[in-house]
Amino acid sequence: MSSYLVRFYIFIKASLLIWASCFFITFSYAVEKVNQEVVLNMALNQKLYKDQLWIKLLHYERTLTGKLKSPIKSDDFFFSKEGRTKPKEELKATIKAFFSNKKYKNPDLHPLCRFRARRNWILKRLNLDEDIFKKQNCPKYFQWSHNNKVKSISLIFATGYLGNPASFFGHPLLKFNVSKDIDKVSLLDYSLNYGALTGDNDDPISYSVKGLFGGYNAAFTHIQFFYHNHNYSETELRDMWEYQLNLTKAEVDLIVDHAWEMLGREITYFFTQDNCAFRMAELLNLVIKEPILPEGVPYAIPHTLFDRIAHMKRNSGSPVVSKIKYIPSRQTKLTSKYNKLSDSEKRVVKSIIKKKSDFKSSSYEELSISNKISVTNTLVDYSMFLLATDKDNLDFKSMRRKYLIERSKLPIGKVEASNARIEPIHKGQRPVLTRLSLGNWKNGEAFYDFEVRPAYYDLLSPDTGRLPYSSLAIGRMELRMIDNQILIRELDFFNVSAFNLAETDLPGDGSFAWKFKLGLTSQKLNCVDCQVLGMQMGFGHAIEVSPFLVPYFFVGPNLTSSKNDFGTVGSRSDIGFIFTLNKNYRVLINQSYLKNYNQNESYLESIEVDQRFGNFRTWDIRIGYKYQETGEYKLSYSYYW
Repeated sequence: MSSYLVRFYIFIKASLLIWASCFFITFSYAVEKVNQEVVLNMALNQKLYKDQLWIKLLHYERTLTGKLKSPIKSDDFFFSKEGRTKPKEELKATIKAFFSNKKYKNPDLHPLCRFRARRNWILKRLNLDEDIFKKQNCPKYFQWSHNNKVKSISLIFATGYLGNPASFFGHPLLKFNVSKDIDKVSLLDYSLNYGALTGDNDDPISYSVKGLFGGYNAAFTHIQFFYHNHNYSETELRDMWEYQLNLTKAEVDLIVDHAWEMLGREITYFFTQDNCAFRMAELLNLVIKEPILPEGVPYAIPHTLFDRIAHMKRNSGSPVVSKIKYIPSRQTKLTSKYNKLSDSEKRVVKSIIKKKSDFKSSSYEELSISNKISVTNTLVDYSMFLLATDKDNLDFKSMRRKYLIERSKLPIGKVEASNARIEPIHKGQRPVLTRLSLGNWKNGEAFYDFEVRPAYYDLLSPDTGRLPYSSLAIGRMELRMIDNQILIRELDFFNVSAFNLAETDLPGDGSFAWKFKLGLTSQKLNCVDCQVLGMQMGFGHAIEVSPFLVPYFFVGPNLTSSKNDFGTVGSRSDIGFIFTLNKNYRVLINQSYLKNYNQNESYLESIEVDQRFGNFRTWDIRIGYKYQETGEYKLSYSYYW
């Protein structure tokens, strides 16, 4: 009986083994044989080509006719010849490419390496095991993603730089943090930049024209963060703010993967809309559901990007921004260190600068070790600041070398944080202006003004998050209603000025003041139909007499189109001051003199007084007075959004 049971047991076991072997062989063969078709059918049955994330990954946008089209011009971003306009065809071609057995000499060119975000999205949406695709070695991708160890993502804002039209509005970057703590040194983390691919010899006017009308392509590029830190903080002397984003690991991975897909892909660049702010917001909107930039607005500004994201919350109620870190420029570091010195230490610093690095004086030798450290640290920052303004100056290079040698003789000392009182841009006044005014003109006539300004700020605006005592207005238009007619009173295509104040009393700190204005302007205050196209330029100087008072002057050419025999070629000078009582009150008083060289009435004088009340992000009250052969009073309510 037992022998029979044993034989029966062996028979059953053998049968099961044979059946199982046949099953798994058949199953494996079936999976290998039909995987591509199965995945294609699953994707099409579920209509994944209509999925919002798929639309975002291909950057499809609605055309004027309502059809979808991707703005990406690089052909290698699409697997299908119709992929630029047909999401369904691109999805089918992508799945087929992922199953392709084509061999690549460079493994990073394999579709599964090039398009990691698409790959992972398909697997997740269809609930497939990642082994469904053949495993690929992607060395450059894994270097880029730090072997998928990016812990968080930061959005970085570099403040405006008036030395380059491309940087007037500031500039955003993304930084991929390997460490969760952004206070730790992270200069080797990769950063992502989006910018126009300009020519080496493009002048500011050519750049502006091409940028406005789509004359450039743009692309995402990447480099380790120390490059941007050096370029912005050390060379262009721009402060930066790092906004660490509150994202899950899956969200971080999706942005990293799609950023990898977008590297080098070219898109037509438009200065006002399809720009760095727009593309960075688009990338973050892969995981942040609420639109970061307002929809339906025909321009995108970095300020708006940071203002909105700093005040947004996730579905859980937690803020999108988890932490903000200030990254001071070399100039800010210098100012901070110099202001911390005692009066006697400041005298030593100025004496050493004047005597070109004389560290043998008794005033320096008598300092304590800690005071010598403070003095030499300040001197090193000073020499680096000067080199930023003239990098090829041999005297500045020699100065830096001598200061560094002296500093190396002293102990390390403590690294002190900057005490500069600079607030991040999202706490400042919003950039888009709508203003309503009630005024009283010559002979007591009442008028109403309506003013709009897409960007950005004027000399009366609070300086939070901006270059102090500067202005930047693009597209400002002022309409006036008087005597039952509406006319364009002013139209600024471009209006920029910078006082370039010295922040210390050290030689070389500060520069000449300048301004430039192009647009429609009124020939005189007391005329109605006298608008002409004009250009003003001015060069001068401004000085901060006290924290409350900044006097200035400008002198430069004034050119206008011909009308009313008024004159077209002239010069204009301005002299005035800005008085800031506190954050809630600032007044500008300006007197100008205009001399035309080709008219009989060649001399025109005017005075202007403008006041701002309130330091609010979204509104203020202004009272103004102008006099030019007649007087004009105005009360204005400004709304910023």
